[in-house]
Amino acid sequence: MKRIVLLSVIIIFVILYFLMNPIVFEKKRNLFFNTPQISENGVRNYEARLKLINQFEILEGKGIFRMFSDGTSIWAIDNMGDVNRIKVETQTVEAGIVKNGGAPFENNQLSSIRAEDENLHLVDMGNNSIRTQNGLKNLLQRKKLRDPIYNGVSLKGSKFLTITDLGPKSAFQLVDIRSKPIWSKELIKVFDLPKTDFPEIVTEGVFTYNQSNNTFYVPGRFGKFVSFDTTGQINYIAETIDHTAPPKAYTKPIVKGSDAVMFVREPDFYVNYSCTADHEYLYILSLHKINRSDNFRTIDAYDVNNGAYSYSIAVPNFGNQLPIEIAVLNDKRLFILYENYEVALFDIVQ
Repeated sequence: MKRIVLLSVIIIFVILYFLMNPIVFEKKRNLFFNTPQISENGVRNYEARLKLINQFEILEGKGIFRMFSDGTSIWAIDNMGDVNRIKVETQTVEAGIVKNGGAPFENNQLSSIRAEDENLHLVDMGNNSIRTQNGLKNLLQRKKLRDPIYNGVSLKGSKFLTITDLGPKSAFQLVDIRSKPIWSKELIKVFDLPKTDFPEIVTEGVFTYNQSNNTFYVPGRFGKFVSFDTTGQINYIAETIDHTAPPKAYTKPIVKGSDAVMFVREPDFYVNYSCTADHEYLYILSLHKINRSDNFRTIDAYDVNNGAYSYSIAVPNFGNQLPIEIAVLNDKRLFILYENYEVALFDIVQ
């Protein structure tokens, strides 16, 4: 009798298990939701969607600062300043390929990575330098820059594009690691900004690139972006679909009559969070609602050849976590990093 009762309990448990699993799966699926088709500052065309392939944590116990794609792998700068390679096919990580530290071949405050063959091209804001190295300690070239920099990226080979930190004269600067700067273009003039003493703050943003050697710069707080060709010359300057105006940046006294001042940026919110590119499109991770509490984001795709808007993708949340970084691969697979540092891998389906 006891055996019959025990068997009955086991059978009931198994039935409940298989009945409950679909519910659990549905709950998991419901964490990923679609968004409306109309934003507040522009009409978006949602002709593409994301199909989930997998989700996982890539660097246990570490956060990620930036991600860059070489088409087949993802190169990530973690919050310790180390360089890591995420091998997509095997979903494995080569951690600490380049380490944070004080040596010439180590990182202080990296802003970007670019892989070329077996070499890595690195821009380091912390020690104001650009360098190329092979592996952990094999330093091939390094140049200490004359002007302080706020950001930068390699154009492959010996050329680097930087943003100088020179107050009102802050500029895009093209530098050859083997020689002097090639040219400099002031940010105020490139973006046609109102007069400001802090153009590097107004235009604060991110660089990305594709495997056709196009390079892009996307400001975080207003609706424009710049495309550079393989030589570092400007291809075009384009507007995002939201057409967001640049913020004002200025200082004011902390206390009336005091010499101590505080920095003010108005309005102070991001409209563009991250960007990545393949041979067809520049993808920008953007706010869907402007200047108010937002619970979802979109990816807007722009033609790499002329900057024209093409379509948008509704980006799912990871539970209640918002997406913060994106990186696209050659086969239209998209890595999305979330606030809790989980990663979801998607197919872009059109």
